[in-house]
Amino acid sequence: MKNVKIRAISINDCDAITSLTNQLGSDVSSDVVKEQMNEILKKSDHFAFVAVLKDQVVGYIHCFTAIRLTSKPFIEICGLVVNEKERGNGIGKLLVEHIEGLFNENNKIRVRCNSKRKLAHNFYHNLNYNLRKEQKIFEKNIS
Repeated sequence: MKNVKIRAISINDCDAITSLTNQLGSDVSSDVVKEQMNEILKKSDHFAFVAVLKDQVVGYIHCFTAIRLTSKPFIEICGLVVNEKERGNGIGKLLVEHIEGLFNENNKIRVRCNSKRKLAHNFYHNLNYNLRKEQKIFEKNIS
């Protein structure tokens, strides 16, 4: 899309990012998003961008440099959302291509998708991402 501009996130994008995230069924508050954005903006190994169309934030992507003891560092996309009214118009592809362009010297970009998100699986497959493995996430609250 020619009229879509990609730029780095700013704290002023908090409400838009909250709204977009909630479109996926999350129940996250602006306060939580603002707190997390403040932390992300301080980190040199996290990167977040928004897609803007007609002065409206219509999508975002967040990724970070993942470092593991047993493999070379890679970029992991940990969040990508496009406004439900704009899906299918190439905005998600633009956001992913922006990341790919920034990190083309890095030989790997990885993304994890919820097993329920079949449309997201198709989206990444269409961008030539290959399914490498499936896994389960285990979590424990320590309080």
